[in-house]
Amino acid sequence: MKRSEKELDKDFIEMKSSFEAQWTDSVNKIQELAQAVDAVRLFVAVLANMAFGPAEHMREATYGTVPAKIELLAYHLYPFFGISNNSEITPWHTNECIKVFENLLTASIWLEILSGNKEQKKILRMELQVWSECVRR
Repeated sequence: MKRSEKELDKDFIEMKSSFEAQWTDSVNKIQELAQAVDAVRLFVAVLANMAFGPAEHMREATYGTVPAKIELLAYHLYPFFGISNNSEITPWHTNECIKVFENLLTASIWLEILSGNKEQKKILRMELQVWSECVRR
């Protein structure tokens, strides 16, 4: 069943609202983590997990999104550098920050896509229709 343009516009508005909530929730959680422990050490721990490992498994660090991820993470953690005196970073803090940061990144990307002009939204509509038709077959 083909959806009308009006129905798709409504879906995009709902999606955008959902991703805005996800973005806000993720930023709040990152800020909570950054205040609970030393944000510098948290940044270093997350950076080490994202960027270092055996070369055959780390093409993402050299050719992928890791540099952009590091920059965005620094943007969100930097305001909290030097605030907390708790220097103990546990694997839970690191893993939680990575998980929340991935949600933040996903929300940021989708918000950028959903904030496009009419032509960009038209292209997105067509792509979504093709994807959904392929799944149904």
